[in-house]
Amino acid sequence: MIKNRLSKVGIPVDSLFFCGVLLVFLMGGLILFKQLQYILNTLCNRLQLKLTLPGMGNRGRFL
Repeated sequence: MIKNRLSKVGIPVDSLFFCGVLLVFLMGGLILFKQLQYILNTLCNRLQLKLTLPGMGNRGRFL
């Protein structure tokens, strides 16, 4: 239904709508990426003692 209305209005509104959706999607992706980065950092910090097992050396910190 939305596509039919946009095709009736014309190309500029369609492109504007597409740009708006793209911007919202990019902002959401950035926020999700930052949240994932924070979660991964906290998980790595909590698991650092478990990852750095004897015999692994410094490789455990980069897992």
